[in-house]
Amino acid sequence: MGNSYGYQSTMGRSRLIPPGANVATTIRPGKWTLTDVGGVLLMAAALTSPWNALSIAGNRPGVLFLVLAAILIAFDSLAARAPGRTRAWIWLPALAVAIVLGVHAVVPVDPSYLLGRFEYVTALDVTTINPWVRAGQWLLAMTILPAVLAHAARRRPAWVPRVISAWVVGAAVSGLVAVLDFAGITNISLTLLGFENGLSRGAGLSFHPNSLGISCAIAAPAALWIMGRRRWLGLLLVAITSAGAIFSGSRAAQAGVIVGILLVLLFATRSRRVIPWLLGLITAVVVYALVLAPSIIEQTSELFRFTSTNAVQSDEGRAALAAQALLDFQHSPLHGLGIEYVLLAHNIYLQLLAAGGLLLFLAVGSYWVLSIRDAWKARGFEHGLTVYLAVGVVVWLLGGWVSNQLIDPFLYFPVAGIVAAYAAAPRNDETAPDEPDKARRGRYMRSEFTRS
Repeated sequence: MGNSYGYQSTMGRSRLIPPGANVATTIRPGKWTLTDVGGVLLMAAALTSPWNALSIAGNRPGVLFLVLAAILIAFDSLAARAPGRTRAWIWLPALAVAIVLGVHAVVPVDPSYLLGRFEYVTALDVTTINPWVRAGQWLLAMTILPAVLAHAARRRPAWVPRVISAWVVGAAVSGLVAVLDFAGITNISLTLLGFENGLSRGAGLSFHPNSLGISCAIAAPAALWIMGRRRWLGLLLVAITSAGAIFSGSRAAQAGVIVGILLVLLFATRSRRVIPWLLGLITAVVVYALVLAPSIIEQTSELFRFTSTNAVQSDEGRAALAAQALLDFQHSPLHGLGIEYVLLAHNIYLQLLAAGGLLLFLAVGSYWVLSIRDAWKARGFEHGLTVYLAVGVVVWLLGGWVSNQLIDPFLYFPVAGIVAAYAAAPRNDETAPDEPDKARRGRYMRSEFTRS
């Protein structure tokens, strides 16, 4: 690769390798700072973010850890007079949300229109939450999380794989709880949460089975990345996240796991060496279900709701919500009805249009597209980690056609990992070791790991 720079890395350590350097050379990391403490808190936030039914003093632990991490990292940045630089596009949704909030604070929606809206009554009465609070929760996940992880990665790139690994483990733990509770082996959900979801589907440590399903589906591609580094651990995580998606009964999650694995095998060429192990896992599951425990097929058949009566009823309700979202968009096409309506359509794209009109839809859409673009640019980081994360984003966006998961922090860890990986490379105005005037992002990203 000539003058290109690359990463030599493990699950816990990343380091920049100058051209011609002996890869066995040890580069000692610097002393820990508040940013590194923030990195530990980000790992805790990643681990607990899929457990959105748990609460500490009325707050989700993942949110609390994320807020603490953001405070420490921001304070360290200001104290060191070295503000972190992140991708500008992560602030586009924040700008759009601020404009929508401002417009509706000055010009409220006509109350007579709101009285005639169709609303699907559930336990999640999401419209009663203050729109400013809702916006803060969303921006914490969508903008602040990528920004603080990017800053931590510039200090120590190894925080990226550590945080992503913790996130995958968190989703797997919730999936495992769902499987064990569904099988009647344990009753962890009721013990820890104090309630059951009331559905014949697994929810794990999530508030709703759909939340469990999407968390497992978008984490499964990253579990495949771990499998390429730690085969048995990765295989276990792939199995549990796939099982979590299945036992959630979410059709979007069940299809998403399959689509995610296929996309990883298509775009991450290194992942193809795990195909025999995946085939072995599938064979073991099939043999167990058909030979050793045939009753499990009947017990789990209701989880596949593609043609069931319950699915038909659910689809009718979703169709009514989608129709209402379109009416909301037509009523206010530029800035929507307000952020408090961002979870109501069971389709994330219609939700964006209904809540914030074209302004919010274009801002968030650009956010997603540019994150996938940057993932491809940064694919030399940590053996192609960003490609696996981008597949997770794609799985979420495909499932978004039939689901409403949009503001939970666990959804944004793949985007945060992509932004952080991109930030870990030298900027155009920085120099890399032993190459004072030639270090450029393009050379840095094209590491030896991408040659295969």
